[in-house]
Amino acid sequence: MSFAANPVDDGIALLSIQHIVPEYEDEIVQTCDLLDDLGLSSYTLLAIPFFRMKRSNTFQKHELFTEYLLSLGKEISMLGYSHMTKSGTDAEFRRMPQKQVKMRISQGKSLIRQSFKKNPIGFFPPLWESPQSTISVTKDLNFRYCVIGNSIYDFSSDVNHITAHYILGHGTNAHLKSDAFLELELGGPVQVAIHPVSFHSERIYELVYDMKDRLGYTFVGYADYLDRVR
Repeated sequence: MSFAANPVDDGIALLSIQHIVPEYEDEIVQTCDLLDDLGLSSYTLLAIPFFRMKRSNTFQKHELFTEYLLSLGKEISMLGYSHMTKSGTDAEFRRMPQKQVKMRISQGKSLIRQSFKKNPIGFFPPLWESPQSTISVTKDLNFRYCVIGNSIYDFSSDVNHITAHYILGHGTNAHLKSDAFLELELGGPVQVAIHPVSFHSERIYELVYDMKDRLGYTFVGYADYLDRVR
């Protein structure tokens, strides 16, 4: 499968809230309110269909929360399937056979569709890590795009939109996965994924505020960005 490489423009931050699951409902509501307060209206919600393999974490069990998410009018995409592995890492697809990867992603897409009455737009593997075969799997399953690492594979145009770094918030510790700080000072394109539990720590929000007000970044959701550059 061939994609034309296209660097994302400088000064662009692709913004998402990851770990959209009922378990974090209160923190997700607070995070969305905080982003609104910052004047950030374009971002992607990354829903996990079967978090930790608990039925209590499926959206079918939480209709009011699902209705709230739909009322936001934001893009809803899919983040992995369960985030469960034998090793304990979140990277559930890292060593999984392609046939099983396709089955998990297909099942997850079906769960999202049943709850939200529409398909997730894009696919993200946990920690942004997955075999390259995931690209063809998600294209076959009719996702609009797939993200792996710094690459956003747009199936509608066969273009690979490339960022310089991706920054993943990690819960209450608010550690940043990426060493992107120098790139940020240079205004390079990045991906920023906020973990809702980061609401209890100010670090990730201080970073977003600094990027917006001092460094002049434009924050945009993934589907909105792809629409802009189509």
